[in-house]
Amino acid sequence: MNRLDKVWFRPAAGILGLALFLAATVTLSAQQPDPNVRAARLRFVEGDVQLSQGSQIIADPALANTPVFEGTEITAKEDGKAELQFDDGSVVRISPNSSLKIAALRQDGGASKAELLLQSGLAYFELQGDTSASRMAVRFGDSAVTASGFTVLRVSLDNLPGELAVFSGNVHLERGNTLSLDLHGGESLALNATDPNLYNLAETIEPDSWDAWNADRDQELTSQGAARTAASGSAPNSNNPAWGDLDANGNWYDVPGQGYVWSPSEAASGNWDPYGCGN
Repeated sequence: MNRLDKVWFRPAAGILGLALFLAATVTLSAQQPDPNVRAARLRFVEGDVQLSQGSQIIADPALANTPVFEGTEITAKEDGKAELQFDDGSVVRISPNSSLKIAALRQDGGASKAELLLQSGLAYFELQGDTSASRMAVRFGDSAVTASGFTVLRVSLDNLPGELAVFSGNVHLERGNTLSLDLHGGESLALNATDPNLYNLAETIEPDSWDAWNADRDQELTSQGAARTAASGSAPNSNNPAWGDLDANGNWYDVPGQGYVWSPSEAASGNWDPYGCGN
């Protein structure tokens, strides 16, 4: 029996969805015709969020823990918020009235390649930074940014052609063939709509109403990270950051002959009935 078959899930949509995501990423190469395809996870959803690919709507409303692939567009409606988690640990969050497309998400020449296109609204990016094994670019309008090392930034298209704020880390911005610029933590930039060579660079960051929401999510994830157990390092495919959510909702046990298995916190209750309600 595969170790994944020995993971016990509580009857809750979020944890069950995580199980399906993990199973999908483990067996992805066997199910997809393209061996280079990768998946990200829709880790958090609040309000009205829609997933589409081309002209086809995949999910409306979208559910947390849905795997998303290259070509997927995530649209947050007026009351919607969404968070994506990538296999290198990078996180992307979009605020209400925003749309983000995963333009590329695959293995390319031995390295993981991701290209994210903000089509409208406002998004936060927590990027692990480009390495020889992983590359991620954020595009908006005719501009693109890449990070060196862990970097937190905010991109807004509310005022075209776009505004960028770097909370920490370092980014390199390219605007077409005319502008090449490095920005550092604490700096913000507003692009010029009439001349691509012009911009307004400030050594301060004007606060946005959604900064607090982003900070709250970070605090929640930090608390979850503190709950990780040593046993999680022995879990199947343990390098996948999605396993962290299991740590926050249960414990790992070393079962002789099977290895580490996961049991939800609710299983400690004598009233736990995983097949008594739900799907």
